[in-house]
Amino acid sequence: MTIQFHGLWQPFILREAVQYFIGVFVIFTIGLFGILLVRKGKTRTNLFEIYRTWIIMAIVYSASIMLGKLVFFALLVVIASRGVSEFFLAARIGKSYFVLTLIAAVASMVTALSSERLFFYTPIIFFLAAVALSIFAFDAKKQLGNAALALFAFMWLPFQLGFLLILTKNSQWQAILLATATAIALNDVFSYVTGKLMSSIGINQGKIAGKISTNKTWLGAAGGFLGALLGLLIMALLLLDLSLAKIFAIAASIAVFCNIGGFVNSFVKRNLGIKDFPKLLPGHGGIIDRIDSLATTAVCLYFLQLAGIL
Repeated sequence: MTIQFHGLWQPFILREAVQYFIGVFVIFTIGLFGILLVRKGKTRTNLFEIYRTWIIMAIVYSASIMLGKLVFFALLVVIASRGVSEFFLAARIGKSYFVLTLIAAVASMVTALSSERLFFYTPIIFFLAAVALSIFAFDAKKQLGNAALALFAFMWLPFQLGFLLILTKNSQWQAILLATATAIALNDVFSYVTGKLMSSIGINQGKIAGKISTNKTWLGAAGGFLGALLGLLIMALLLLDLSLAKIFAIAASIAVFCNIGGFVNSFVKRNLGIKDFPKLLPGHGGIIDRIDSLATTAVCLYFLQLAGIL
């Protein structure tokens, strides 16, 4: 098996970068007015803090993609490490498992960038390492739960994000990842705005899974799909060469997997008995609260590529 790193430095050309940021400006403006439409009184006070943080995150994420695979890899390692740290802090798992998970996170991302075949072996290797750590711990019986939580954290965050690095082998990877982030952002905005508007006029939206998340509804999900579709249409005009049928398929997939990511986040919080992960991003919460949709969507994109849609 040969391990190769192809094109680590592939910066976007200036024309594509300008086109993208024009599209992002339009989309963020739409998002701002949409949220202003449904927020009232005191609930608007932190809106611009949320918006400012949103813009900073978009610039950092976009710049890392435009500067090439190596910079994007470094950003994902930082994001995954911070996410794992937040999870372990909330779950109160021992430091030995935390260190093991961080090592596995970096290793999985290196293999995602260099050897796709080896990447898919990393969960098995991590599982064996976590079990070995439990066996040789002072009280192996009590450590089994920690090992299971560590494996969950690895699969949920670093491993799923690794699929984004596999996608960098696609000739359009930069445009695909920029368009995906845009679609996810508008999915969240349109889902939120649709839910608030429907509630304000007394329409029963139908909760998808009320015991896990009371905020996610069927009408909100439909609004999220329209947002993802709008984001992809704008990006297709600026960057991507995709048919209308493929745009619809990708938008529907992103909308579904964004909701799955949100449900997993809510499920974890309920099981850990917490309301929020440690706050890092003003107005947004922790890193996990921002990457939950991106992580699950990364897996979705991988299978869309296998299906020939991307």
